[in-house]
Amino acid sequence: APAPQHCKHCISSAESDVYRSQFISGECEVKINGDEDFNYYRAGQSFVVEGNSSFNLRTEEIVQYVCHLEG
Repeated sequence: APAPQHCKHCISSAESDVYRSQFISGECEVKINGDEDFNYYRAGQSFVVEGNSSFNLRTEEIVQYVCHLEG
């Protein structure tokens, strides 16, 4: 099996902004800045990231997701 791919996404915006990332397809693990562990997500699930923060994503397959600015 191929090694998991890692990417880091930085969200640079006002600290009061909130982003919801919704998975469209695939599955992966996500670690939000400040969390100690990765959490598993798959299509149909979502997670929230505060503004001016970041998250790490690792996966062994193609993942599609959409980020929504919620406030």
